[in-house]
This record gives sequence, structure tokens and C-alpha cells, in this order.
Amino acid sequence: MEQLLIRHIIKTGNMARRCIDRQAQSAGIDFSGGHMGLFGYLAQNQGGEVYQKDLEQSFALARSTVSGILRNMEEAGLVRREAVAGDARLKRVVLTQKAHELHSWVEEEVGALETRVSQAFSPAEKLQFLDFLERAANHLHPYTDCHSGSHRPQEARGGRIEGGKDD
Repeated sequence: MEQLLIRHIIKTGNMARRCIDRQAQSAGIDFSGGHMGLFGYLAQNQGGEVYQKDLEQSFALARSTVSGILRNMEEAGLVRREAVAGDARLKRVVLTQKAHELHSWVEEEVGALETRVSQAFSPAEKLQFLDFLERAANHLHPYTDCHSGSHRPQEARGGRIEGGKDD
């Protein structure tokens, strides 16, 4: 059976990232669509304490994935990791001055992309679509072995749901 739903979700996300990549390139800005989600989260939580684990949990990404994205963002001069007093292992993730200067451009581009996609839906359809996506995400959340075909949450198989390596 063809898995159209997941394929279309992934395809749409890839298209959104490529749109941001093209806009950044044409504007001569060093920014990747792959940074978009984490950048937005960090910008929204300015002044607060944000750690890599927060990003992993908020975006349901593996530690190694977030680490790689943050490394790329550091190389692009968008974030820095600051040591936290009392725990040398813990690093707070902070936007740089360069990132703050890019923030309005990113908000404008993401807003334009949001508007473009939203035009495909009535306001009621948009709310319903968001509800569908949230339900799909909630349905996947308790499953950690996405490849097995098992439809039992990990806790029903004797495992933990949160706090695992890839949570």
C-alpha cells in the first residue's frame, strides 16, 4: 500500500525549506530553510533559557539531528552555546547579533510563505488541517519504533515513552 500521507507531509516540508533557501540566496543572506524552525523557536524564547534538550523535545528530533543543525547555525554565525554556571556540561543556546539582524527578514519570509500556503484553504479548512496535523503528531508521539509496523505504544511493550535517546 502506498504511503501517500507521510510522503506528502515530507514533500511539503521540503518544498517550504527550499522556498526559504531560494529567497535567502536571492537576497544574498546566509540562511537555510533547515534552520527555520529552530531559529523561530529561539527567537520566540529570547531572554529565556533554551537548551538543546528543549529543541529536541519541541521538534521531536534526535539529539544528533539537533546537534548537527546547531553546529551548522554556529558556523553560519547565527547561534552560540554558552556555558551555564554550576554545570559545565549544560550549554544555553543563544541567538547572535547576526541572527537578531536577520530576524525581521526571516519573519517576513516565513509570514509570506504562511500566507501563500493559507490561501489554499478557507479559515475553517485551515483550522481543520491544523487539527489533523496535530492529531497525526499526537498519534505518532508514543511510538518510538516507527519502522516495526507495531501499532502498540512503547509503554505497552514495556518501554518508556519519554526521555529515550531519540525523544
